[in-house]
Amino acid sequence: MQNPEMRGKSVPGELATHAITRRFSELALCEVRRVAFYGTRL
Repeated sequence: MQNPEMRGKSVPGELATHAITRRFSELALCEVRRVAFYGTRL
């Protein structure tokens, strides 16, 4: 997923923001999956 040309001209702050947003999207995805899972079970 990491392309070297992006990493080359990225600033540390930019990388941190990207990591945080990716973490949040992963958490949201887990939450959605969990809700959908419980929704189908009920």
